[in-house]
Amino acid sequence: MTLILNNTEVAKAVTMAECVDAIEDAFIEVGRGWAMSDPRIDRHMPTSREAIAQELGIPVDQLEHKILNERIAKDAYVEPEAFNAPLIYMFKTMFGAIHKTGIAAVRTSSEVMSMPVVDGKLRYCKIPTGPGGRYTSLIQLFSARTGQLLCIMPDGYIQRNRVVATGAVGTKHLARKNAKHVGILGSGMMAGGSIEATLVVRPGIEHIKVFSPNAKHREAFVQHWRERTGVDIIGVESAETAMRDVDIAIGATNTFTPVLHGEWIAPGTHINSTTPNETDEACHRRADVRVMTWWSHGDRFDADDYVLPAAPEAHVKLFPEGRKGDSPWALNTPQWPTAELGELLAGKVAGRTGPKQITFHINASAGVQFAALGGKILENARRKGLGHEVPTDWFLEELHP
Repeated sequence: MTLILNNTEVAKAVTMAECVDAIEDAFIEVGRGWAMSDPRIDRHMPTSREAIAQELGIPVDQLEHKILNERIAKDAYVEPEAFNAPLIYMFKTMFGAIHKTGIAAVRTSSEVMSMPVVDGKLRYCKIPTGPGGRYTSLIQLFSARTGQLLCIMPDGYIQRNRVVATGAVGTKHLARKNAKHVGILGSGMMAGGSIEATLVVRPGIEHIKVFSPNAKHREAFVQHWRERTGVDIIGVESAETAMRDVDIAIGATNTFTPVLHGEWIAPGTHINSTTPNETDEACHRRADVRVMTWWSHGDRFDADDYVLPAAPEAHVKLFPEGRKGDSPWALNTPQWPTAELGELLAGKVAGRTGPKQITFHINASAGVQFAALGGKILENARRKGLGHEVPTDWFLEELHP
């Protein structure tokens, strides 16, 4: 039988501590050479308000209001400016497999996005244009032993947890053991998940500062997580204030413009960056230890090349200043030596060796994260009786593929 899960059932199936453990085990296998990932590949085609409204059966002049105000998917903030930027259809894929668990995972995301400029900074914004104002993004789990389809689930809960759990694994192995103070940039789902995951590996955290440019959203976020965790969490008025005098500096933004500046970082700090675009050159220059979650082998695959041949302007409009290759630094070069997380966990490279060192985890994506969490969720869901089973025969065929 093949198990079908929704996000509510996924959330019931696994704890954040289990997510952190599963990610750590997976990257140990990566470091040993017994787990694999494919690069994330994004494919872009142009779309428009008119095309979306027509398919949804909504008058085009009501589309923005309905999606922003009547959507079912309300866990993530949607920038009002998103509809004023070019709208792009994106199909995204990621793959990972772990030999030890026998799980292979494919993540597919079919989504509409834009890159609005908010407060002078470029933002990455996904728009819930599915029926009812929802997203379409799925994870399929396969047996790496028999090839059969084991499970289908949405990726929303895993998407957040695989990122923040990986960041927490980096924090566990790179931050000082006596870390007490945390600074966070962002007040969305990744920022909240980062608080939860960081407290798993550093339960002694006493104080957290949060900055995001939307003051109302920031204060609501602070109140929610203060009540949920019992930790002293406060909102601050600038990114610099949030990042100064902390033991762990976390970037959890959706910006393509650096907002976390290395000049603010004190000796001994651990930097956990959710996206490499949010940090500046000084973060890399000042770091004594740099660790990347996983190298996507961009020398073989350039995600920016997957554009509809007849409409290359879709990509140009989405990334007018380019997305890759235009940074003043290049990771994993003699100037910027950078290890992989798997190498660190497998003991192939050293991590922090002194209390004054600045450590830097560039928390990039890896398909193996979906295999790691998906496998644990499937195991727990079966044990707890969660989800709905359908015949595996529905997904099998008699003809040679």
